[in-house]
Amino acid sequence: VIDGNLFEENDSLDAGLYDGMHITDTIGTVISRNICLDNDRWGIRIDGMGQDGVKVSLNYTDGNTAGDIIIFNNNCRNTQVEWNTVEGGTISDGGTNTRSYGNYDPSANAFVGNVGVAPF
Repeated sequence: VIDGNLFEENDSLDAGLYDGMHITDTIGTVISRNICLDNDRWGIRIDGMGQDGVKVSLNYTDGNTAGDIIIFNNNCRNTQVEWNTVEGGTISDGGTNTRSYGNYDPSANAFVGNVGVAPF
């Protein structure tokens, strides 16, 4: 569980090589109630060869250079991205069987990034 952290200005004055949070090769990890602000790549990046069953829920992202949340490649399986507030409106999905719903972009007053089938 990665819960209740602030990830702010990682690499903000450098080469744009660092995410707020970069999770790789985990199974069943829950990423919740974190704040990712002004990082020079992604706010939250899910990546790796053996990623499975990760849940990204109730996080807040804003001002990240590349975007808010990314499921980076098709080796990331069964990821749930739900109920996050993404000020940039960017949720990018390259994963397999990703479920994404209820994510909100206040700047556009719209729900974004809905893919797959919600589990309810």
